Amino acid sequence: MKNKRKVVKLYFMFTIAAEILSLPFLGFDPGFAAGLFTGAAAFTVNLALLERVVYGLTAGKNKFTAFLIQLGRFLVFGAAGVTCAVFGVNAVIALGVSAITFTAGIVTAALKGGNPA
Repeated sequence: MKNKRKVVKLYFMFTIAAEILSLPFLGFDPGFAAGLFTGAAAFTVNLALLERVVYGLTAGKNKFTAFLIQLGRFLVFGAAGVTCAVFGVNAVIALGVSAITFTAGIVTAALKGGNPA
């Protein structure tokens, strides 16, 4: 991805904004913060793995390897979900907020600089 750094930078800015916006409602909730951190890690790893999957499928590389990496992406999200479930409901909600902030980062990067891919 050409603009991967831009997407990740915007994503982390939106994640920090989500934590700041949650303070008046939740105070500093370690579970919510852990969920945001876990989501940030999972989505950043997901972006790198997705790039490898797309490259593997479009460049005619080993499609089985791309399939295994795709399964790894699912495992990353599963591990993030289980980790957040251990921290509590607010952490699971924060993981969902991470999905929204990640999407916002991609959309903002696309609007600011053309195609984010």
